[in-house]
Amino acid sequence: MDTDKVIQDLNRRFAAPLPEFYQRRIIFWYDEDKEFEDKLDEVVLENAKVIALTGNNAFSVKKLLSVDDLTTNYLVYSPCVYNRLDDNWLLDVELYSEEFRADLISIWMDEMGLVSNPAMRKQVKNYRAYFNAKERRLKVSTQNKVPATPAQLHMAVMAAICGLKEAQPNMILRSVFRAGLDLNSNVIYQDFVKYHADDAFWAMVRQGCGFVEEEPDLGRLAIHLLLTAATRTMRQEYLAGLDGFISEWLHSDNIPQLYDVARYVEDEARLYQRFEKLTVEDLVGTECFPCINEVILTKLMTEISDHQVYFTDEDGKQISDIQKIIADKTSDNGAERTFRCQFNLKSLKYSNTATYYLVIADEQGLQMPQREPFQIDIAFAVDEFDFFS
Repeated sequence: MDTDKVIQDLNRRFAAPLPEFYQRRIIFWYDEDKEFEDKLDEVVLENAKVIALTGNNAFSVKKLLSVDDLTTNYLVYSPCVYNRLDDNWLLDVELYSEEFRADLISIWMDEMGLVSNPAMRKQVKNYRAYFNAKERRLKVSTQNKVPATPAQLHMAVMAAICGLKEAQPNMILRSVFRAGLDLNSNVIYQDFVKYHADDAFWAMVRQGCGFVEEEPDLGRLAIHLLLTAATRTMRQEYLAGLDGFISEWLHSDNIPQLYDVARYVEDEARLYQRFEKLTVEDLVGTECFPCINEVILTKLMTEISDHQVYFTDEDGKQISDIQKIIADKTSDNGAERTFRCQFNLKSLKYSNTATYYLVIADEQGLQMPQREPFQIDIAFAVDEFDFFS
């Protein structure tokens, strides 16, 4: 803002009607960066005097405003920065006075509706390169929540770079992962670097995820996040020695990109080899890795095999023909897992007091045969003359 525009705005402010019970108007012009310090002599107002704080004249200025002159309008130019409120001898006067700023940072903050305090101004200066474009300032000001603290401002800038309306850590992480695990080719992360938001990103990761690495690495971060997500539904000893974090980022509409991230984690941590040692019951509640479904299917298909079913006597001699069944039923409903088989028994003498066995044998020989005892208590034709045993 040029000096003429500053003078015009200040004259307009001093010409405005006074608030109720006020006899005059005092305006403090804050200029911490001292952008107008060398131009202050050019500022001549129609209805107000100009005094400047130097850092050494606070007492005399306070005496002037509080004792010596109680009727004149004053513009108090203040380039001073106080580390403690107690150091500001004019604080009580400032509290009943008005505020004016003409620096670019203040204009941007006012435009975005940000609260004006030293901490927020410091971060807006840090993101000067980002806020230098009006469309980028608009991305922050139109988010669902206007940032009110430095931490919220960091999140808002990262969310704006990601194209998000809501500044939430999980959504920011999801957007970063969608852009790939290579820091050099990840366009979102490179924008973080370009606009000085990369330190804020890793600080967010450190505080929210407990992930600390000397060298930034999105691949290691992905491993950390996904393995911790797995510990929500899988016993921790199955992931012994591997890090963890609870995350919802896999549950999104951008499955193809996140699928690649999950595959990367599987390969780096050799999860398939680890998971194939577990039972289906151990794995079934976990869904954050594609290989879990593959391990479960492999186990189920291994259990689905051809079986031979036949009868034997007590000595193990086969007394019937062989029927083949395919054990491919997985329903919990017993009626849907019923097999009906018809056997032809050999022409032998059978006793209704002897024990016979129904044998179920795996054709591949991978399982021990199962033997179920039976009694045969119906008549069989042994030859054309002897009908009963």
